[in-house]
Amino acid sequence: MSNAYAKKLFTSAAIFNFLVAFGFLAQIPPLGVILAIDSYPPTANAFLQITFLIVVLCGWAYLKVANDPIKYQPYITLGILIKAIFVVVIFAYFLMGKITWILPFLVSTDAVWIVLFYRFEKSHKSV
Repeated sequence: MSNAYAKKLFTSAAIFNFLVAFGFLAQIPPLGVILAIDSYPPTANAFLQITFLIVVLCGWAYLKVANDPIKYQPYITLGILIKAIFVVVIFAYFLMGKITWILPFLVSTDAVWIVLFYRFEKSHKSV
């Protein structure tokens, strides 16, 4: 896989993260209603905002990887781990019956990113 592939992969991952995070941070009303997160207490909203700021930070890290995949290779591993945490936690809440199917459906895109990141990382292991 070439550096051109890395640029496309990680730039698109960054854009994805930015769109998701800013969608939630801007508190787009239909999004909150659809995902049933519009009526949480202020403390929970604070933690949601912190979570999505971490998503923005990951997007920044993906942009760094897009520009220099060798130098920023540890960010790939970190991205895999963070995305895996999101997938596991969201699906656990779904399986416990605490949330509807909508959020697991949306977070399943992170499972796709995990596979793509892993394949890229495996083919570009630094010495």
